[in-house]
Amino acid sequence: MRHLRFANCEIDLDAFELRREGERLPLNGKPLDLLIYLARHPERVISRDELLAEIWDGRTVSPSTVPTAILEIRRVLGDSAENQRVI
Repeated sequence: MRHLRFANCEIDLDAFELRREGERLPLNGKPLDLLIYLARHPERVISRDELLAEIWDGRTVSPSTVPTAILEIRRVLGDSAENQRVI
């Protein structure tokens, strides 16, 4: 099994699932793809343009697409813009 671990969470890359302390968290699709990408590159800040190229394959999307996905990730992880524990 392949896993990415951070904080008290892990992403099971084979099952495409986010878990906290063994419990599955409700995150799927592009937000989970985005979290995986961020977890694989913890050493640097990643630009919106890079995220669009890597996660959304360079497709034209709404300007709110990336911020909305980040908000969803933060909601699931219990993170916030004010309390940035993970993102």
